Amino acid sequence: SGLMPSSTGAPRPPTRAPTPAPTPEEKACIDEPGWTNRGLDCEWYLRNEDRCVEFDNPGDYGMTAQQACCGCGGGILGTPVPAPTPIVCEDEPKWVVRNTY
Repeated sequence: SGLMPSSTGAPRPPTRAPTPAPTPEEKACIDEPGWTNRGLDCEWYLRNEDRCVEFDNPGDYGMTAQQACCGCGGGILGTPVPAPTPIVCEDEPKWVVRNTY
């Protein structure tokens, strides 16, 4: 039947193989520290992504939101974020089900 017994003896479905970890590492993005445009920061732009284009005038450091904010396609790429380690399921060694009746 393909079902394996649980510790209570009831059948349970087999577990799936782990999903492989992504091969390319993603880089973390950081908004330009301290950047604002007339007092509006990257979080304000992120609340409505159309603002990234509509309010395209340079702010602090002569940068637009599209250059300074991750949510608008800019920002600073930081250290690579390591790929998550896959979870591996292993059978309990020497585990057996015995009928107790």
